Amino acid sequence: MDSNNLATINLTYGGGLSGSNTFAATLDSSDSNGHIISYDSSDRKVSGLLRQQNTSAFSTSTIDGNYAFGLVGADQNGYRFAMAGEFTSNGSGTLSGEDDSDNFGVLQTEQTLSSSNFSVASNGRGTATITFSTGNTNFVFYVVSSSEMLMMAFDTETPPKILAGQVLQQSSSFTDASLDGVSVIELQSLGDSASEPTVTAGLLTATGNSATYTFSADQNQGGTMNTQSDSGGYSVSNGRVTLTSNVGGGTKVFYLVAKNQAFVIGTNLGMDFGVMEPQTGSNFTNASLSGNYLGGSQPPESASVSEEADYVNCNGDGTLSGTSDKNSSGGPQSGAISATYQVSSNGRVVVSESGAPVVYMYIISPSQVVALPVSSSQNPDADPKLIDFHQ
Repeated sequence: MDSNNLATINLTYGGGLSGSNTFAATLDSSDSNGHIISYDSSDRKVSGLLRQQNTSAFSTSTIDGNYAFGLVGADQNGYRFAMAGEFTSNGSGTLSGEDDSDNFGVLQTEQTLSSSNFSVASNGRGTATITFSTGNTNFVFYVVSSSEMLMMAFDTETPPKILAGQVLQQSSSFTDASLDGVSVIELQSLGDSASEPTVTAGLLTATGNSATYTFSADQNQGGTMNTQSDSGGYSVSNGRVTLTSNVGGGTKVFYLVAKNQAFVIGTNLGMDFGVMEPQTGSNFTNASLSGNYLGGSQPPESASVSEEADYVNCNGDGTLSGTSDKNSSGGPQSGAISATYQVSSNGRVVVSESGAPVVYMYIISPSQVVALPVSSSQNPDADPKLIDFHQ
């Protein structure tokens, strides 16, 4: 572990898949969680979450209550596949719920899911065969705590589905008022053509008593920068939220975890997938970003997108510096970060080098931001990806 909380992990493994790989990781100072990316010349593109486990939750009975989940990856043909949903676990091996999925534009809406063999071993590894309207899929779960698991498809088909993501325990019952206030949305997709890596980050402002929303965001679509705006209405049913845009286009579906927090899935060909987080605070200034932030990129939309693990220090007065470990087609690289930043009152941040924007950030809270690289003549190699930072 370096002094800036960037770590290199050399992992050797056996069994059906034997070998070794190197990973770069960041660890938050506050809770020992973090992010991890592949960091060697193997040409694998792997990025995701690191979570500190609570071993007292390693039993089937601790997974009891209502949970929301979001998974993303590829189907047996290599097409992008995303899924979000919710289930109820009774603590004794039975799951039941619903989900929405987008498989290269083929939608399954509010399909039922169930399992009667969910179980968690003493090492925290859980398994279940889940029956969907379209068939059965085997999954493995790694328990983080009674309120969080990491979930992965464990198919025996050849080739298999490749799906992975997070499961979070839901709060109590939801109504239209469960969306009320400002949230930050993070979305990744393959764009309108289903072939261009595309990322979007922005602000959704919802009014619970009228069930209406407005949305504004920045987007990097295959290296072309755009702004997005939208407005419309929504309806909440058992934690499932459907947004209806006033300007048309694909519907977005949320599965709520808590107020203003959700997994998000689109109904478009490019398969939007991501999360929504409640924004904490208002009237932001440069002083809203102060101290050390550790970050990592979200799972890449395609193998052409690089990954990174970053350490950044913000001085609270518009200057940031740090270190970035990147894994791209040229292999692992490490470099210094030196830039300035300007915070708008709504939490949108412009990070610049030599006077030109290179990154847009959105403040989720003073201790958490999401970053979107800006492609321009100053920063022509900025891959469309989202990078989550935490203190």
